[in-house]
Amino acid sequence: MDQSRNLSFAFPGKNWRELRGFLEGQGVEIRPIPYGFQAQFEETVVNWYTSEKLLLQGKGAADFAEELYLRGLIKTGLDKESSARIGVDESGKGDFFGPLVVAGALVRPEMENELLRLGVRDSKTISDHVIIKTSAAVKKIAPHTKIIISPAKYNELHLKMRNVNRILAWAHARAIENLLEKHEVKLAVADQFGDESLIREALMEKGRRVRLIQEHRAEADLAVAAASIIARAEFLSQLDRLSEKAGLRLPRGASQEVLAAGKKLVAKVGVSGLDQFAKTHFKTTRELTPK
Repeated sequence: MDQSRNLSFAFPGKNWRELRGFLEGQGVEIRPIPYGFQAQFEETVVNWYTSEKLLLQGKGAADFAEELYLRGLIKTGLDKESSARIGVDESGKGDFFGPLVVAGALVRPEMENELLRLGVRDSKTISDHVIIKTSAAVKKIAPHTKIIISPAKYNELHLKMRNVNRILAWAHARAIENLLEKHEVKLAVADQFGDESLIREALMEKGRRVRLIQEHRAEADLAVAAASIIARAEFLSQLDRLSEKAGLRLPRGASQEVLAAGKKLVAKVGVSGLDQFAKTHFKTTRELTPK
């Protein structure tokens, strides 16, 4: 099934009770499945799980999501009231090879319906081939910015700051500031990492006037989800370019596959050449360094 027609949302039990009542009122059979319930409504398969997740599948998934949004059953932001806000998120933090990319996306309430129809959600739930297309579509709708920190620049910053969270905070703050240069917004939303004060301290004058929300799983906010898609699509693009430069495929993550690719790369460019391709503070570098 096409992943662009698989849409997932946080969906609490009280919303499921309302949706279930609607479906049963339409004569739709609700069937128990492991850890939840399933129903077929026209061209949409509706799955609700006791983990409070709703999964919509099929040709009608986008239309059904739009209906739930209009009914107020799908929440698009961390705030109770939807408002214009900047969402920021990153990609590449846990990857040995490739840059660190932080993206910002500005989402206004009138954009939310269209973004939902595109299937905008946490980028980790979207496959690589779908995310490139989704990112291109999101960028046509939402003002955005990207902070691309190449491996060499990342390694330089890490030597200076000695802390990944400080690098992240600096990049998140720059993304917020970049969008504030051209747009008046009073709210920014970010995933929480490290000390909450890190991003606030990295913001400059304009950014300090903005209300900043930091929460775990902030990708539940549509603006953060949009930023996460843009960031990951850019990371994948940058990783492909580095792979061409290296003359071999540089995989994601920090697995044994990454270690094997690292050994091939060191054979070509030496340990000193890793700086141009990888985040050298990872323990993977020590495993690649001759003892």
